[in-house]
Amino acid sequence: RGYKMDGLPDPKYSRAVIIGTSRYQSLPSLYPAVHNNVVDLASALRDQSTWGLPSSHCQMIENPASPEEMLDLLVQAAAEATDTLLLYYAGHGLIAPQRGELHLCLAHWDPERIYTAVSYDHIRGTMLRSRARRKIVILDCCYSGRALGQMGGQVDTIADEASAEGTYIMAAAAENKPALALPDETYTAFTSELLDAL
Repeated sequence: RGYKMDGLPDPKYSRAVIIGTSRYQSLPSLYPAVHNNVVDLASALRDQSTWGLPSSHCQMIENPASPEEMLDLLVQAAAEATDTLLLYYAGHGLIAPQRGELHLCLAHWDPERIYTAVSYDHIRGTMLRSRARRKIVILDCCYSGRALGQMGGQVDTIADEASAEGTYIMAAAAENKPALALPDETYTAFTSELLDAL
């Protein structure tokens, strides 16, 4: 099948895409914390003692200028991965005003043009279309809990469906809460804990 059936994810058949947006035209800067998140998480995933992903299997992009630049790496990784596909995003997240969906902000985000942010639905669809048997989404942004769906009686059902599909989601914040990026800290609060765990 091209991957191990048991045990840890095989680096040879796995892919990771690490995305961080730290500098914005119309939102507060998250530099240097998000920059440090991206660089050190990629380094940790490439380390032989952690996962040992080859550099070509662990792509990172900082401050993507357009949705295409952000999503193209994910589409490529989703097509190549057969074992595990991991996506990490750190930056500002926002809730679209009309439908309440999670959007991930790009450097040139404009509040008058929602399409200058990437809808989480685009990411979800790309992940689900991948042949990878395990799909992991890690979102270090405000309102990232929206990736699990709207709060209420259906959250457990949505989480069960995600697990059944082999998709795992880690969110830095509840669906209606900001994530923490404290001034003068090396990393954002969530990714600091993630790196400690790794």
